[in-house]
Amino acid sequence: MLRPKYKNEIFALLNNTQPGVDSFEYEDAVERGEDAFIITFKQTPLKFLIINAPNSYEAFKYMYTFYAPGFPISHNLPGTGFCNFNTLIGYLADWLGNQLNPYIEDLVETDLWATYINSPKSLNLSVINFNEQTAFSTQDRERVKFAILELKLLIQQQFQTSAAQQQLVNERLDYLADGVDRLNKFDWMGILFNIIIAITIALTLDTEKGRSLYELFKKVLSGIPQLGR
Repeated sequence: MLRPKYKNEIFALLNNTQPGVDSFEYEDAVERGEDAFIITFKQTPLKFLIINAPNSYEAFKYMYTFYAPGFPISHNLPGTGFCNFNTLIGYLADWLGNQLNPYIEDLVETDLWATYINSPKSLNLSVINFNEQTAFSTQDRERVKFAILELKLLIQQQFQTSAAQQQLVNERLDYLADGVDRLNKFDWMGILFNIIIAITIALTLDTEKGRSLYELFKKVLSGIPQLGR
């Protein structure tokens, strides 16, 4: 059994942690023959287990689930003996930050590769007015980033880039993709042409292949009128 005052401190910690106490459930249970207080992130295998010492309500062991393939569970911690509650709640906070937070981040992160594979290729960007000095909308940013992802794949296929060359290409295209989050549409156009030149130089393309690279940009970023000039 966990003392009510300690349960309340755990409640306060979870309530002040995103995504909030409503995302957790708890139960008093028996774990491996020992009384345990189990905190579970709802509808997941992620758990933090608190086990009282057999002869004290002031000493504890704990176990937790790792965010790793198969969601393995730790052995009894600390390694020897027991810890007090102040130490225990610090370990719980560490688990929230180092195991639960990455799980939540992966839940909400957009998988651009999966979206790209399931989306129409050569996205039409004609709905975006690149002459405006306004920020990209969320939908516009996704359109551009998907198109840039396609460019990465097509450049690798068409120019048979080495691993080192593709890394340079990806770095420049990543910079271009990041630009939609911090630049307005008009300023973003300014770096687009610089990126095309930078990739041409990085791949040491001759005039004919440089023209092919430019045509590839035109094809994928088909909605940008300035590329049609």
